Amino acid sequence: MKLFKMEAVDKVYEFYQSKGGEVIILEEGSLLDGLVVCIAPGFRSCVIREVFLNEWSSGYKVRTYRKLPKNYEKLLEEYYNKE
Repeated sequence: MKLFKMEAVDKVYEFYQSKGGEVIILEEGSLLDGLVVCIAPGFRSCVIREVFLNEWSSGYKVRTYRKLPKNYEKLLEEYYNKE
């Protein structure tokens, strides 16, 4: 498993926002964002999860999908219905 720093994740956020997509924070993490879904038309969906390392630091797992898995689609539906 490869972990990324927050600076790399910020670049992913900027990319999706520049392409007219959305960066949706579904869960808060221990330090920053716990679970984030990035979607943009014409691009793969991206799921970013925070991984707790210790009290002072965390890493991020980044995974892309051609089709977003159903469990994340369900979380997005709940998020949109809550608004």
